[in-house]
Amino acid sequence: MQAEFIGYKDEMKKIEEAIMHFDSRLADNIAIISGPYSGKTTLMDTLYFKFPLRL
Repeated sequence: MQAEFIGYKDEMKKIEEAIMHFDSRLADNIAIISGPYSGKTTLMDTLYFKFPLRL
């Protein structure tokens, strides 16, 4: 089941745009920085679900 991020719509939009504009000829990275128990795993699971062939 996919989680919903409440209050992080702008951040998710920026991350999704970066993934969509990724060019395999260039090395692009997205850093997810946060404290413990802040939802990094949930965020990554959501991104893997939305973009299974790009991550």
